[in-house]
Amino acid sequence: MEDIHHLVNVKRLIEGEGLVLSDGKGSWAEFVVTKATKARNGGLSLERQGEIVVDPLPRYPVGVALFMPKLDRLSWAIQKLCEVGIDEIYLLKDAFDRRGGKPPSMDRLSRVLKEAGAQSRRSRLPLLDEIGSLNNLIDFKEVALCDFNGGPLRSIHRTLVVGPESGMMSPDKPCEKVKLPGGVLRTETAAVVSAALMVALRENLVGEIDKAWPI
Repeated sequence: MEDIHHLVNVKRLIEGEGLVLSDGKGSWAEFVVTKATKARNGGLSLERQGEIVVDPLPRYPVGVALFMPKLDRLSWAIQKLCEVGIDEIYLLKDAFDRRGGKPPSMDRLSRVLKEAGAQSRRSRLPLLDEIGSLNNLIDFKEVALCDFNGGPLRSIHRTLVVGPESGMMSPDKPCEKVKLPGGVLRTETAAVVSAALMVALRENLVGEIDKAWPI
């Protein structure tokens, strides 16, 4: 009902107008509005135009794990991570995390993710998982830590971990380290930079200049 209210009373869809609907799992189709009722509860009738399309999976998934900043900044990070094309988002919490306060509502964060997917026209939404501690993540994922003393990002790096505001990360197991561009980045900035770099590397949008632009 929320979606119908938004389409009818906020977007003000009218009869004959077209739109694209997706299941968030890679499938989408074009529709045309056959009836729209602007009321408190609203009403919307649609007719599908053409076949359902299933977008291919990426060559490999890439993910970002971040220690949660305060809610407004976390919401911003999740929105931008979705927009740049990340596949997996892991939310971390450890003793040295300074965020404090109540844990975020996953329902609210899922709505942020859904809205970002619609805005950026993504047919497949990222996984959003509140995984707990960094050690929990390392137990089932091979990760690399974002660190000032790290090396360059490589295509073998599939999940990057962005530290908390304290800058402290002390996993029980050894991990590779990757250096991000810029100076001291805020948690949400580092998360989005990490995602953009990994997606760009996967999609062959960055590389050595002599290979990308032969003369």
